[in-house]
Amino acid sequence: SVLSRTPFCESQHIHFNTFFFFAMASGVALAVVVGLLLRFITPGVGVRDEAGSSVDPKEVVTQYMNARIAGNLTEIMTILSESAVISSANLVLDTPESGKMVDSSMKTYLEVSATGVTIQLDAVQPIQQTVDKGNSWEVLMYFIAWKKVGYLSPMFFRMQAIFTISKKIGKIDRIVVTKRK
Repeated sequence: SVLSRTPFCESQHIHFNTFFFFAMASGVALAVVVGLLLRFITPGVGVRDEAGSSVDPKEVVTQYMNARIAGNLTEIMTILSESAVISSANLVLDTPESGKMVDSSMKTYLEVSATGVTIQLDAVQPIQQTVDKGNSWEVLMYFIAWKKVGYLSPMFFRMQAIFTISKKIGKIDRIVVTKRK
């Protein structure tokens, strides 16, 4: 049309395109800033500490226990650090048992210690406490275990585990499992 070729319309078109470009760029920048702010101030979601870790230690422990209950050894192995150690007392004999990633005994320990055992999280809030230890977190969790021994009815045990999670890598370095009194 003749009207669209007039200098006035062409300059208005240029101004509109420039305005539209800056509005879009400003909107994207604002969205990025808001997203970053929400990530760093939303409790429990990507909370960063002075060590630079953005892992939620409660999530790591919950993921481990859910995998343990499901018997998912592959997932468990990805949650443990390369130097992880699990120490526990045999439920029936009360003798010490352990698994270590460094000597490749972890997978065998996980398989043997789960044989005949049923685990269930205890209490409405199974995670009882989380303590910041500087380079790591310690998380105390309560759970219940039933152990089937021969033809006897399963034996019931009230257990607790203290998990040590590395802030640097966000994986479990140590688990100490004991019976609760």
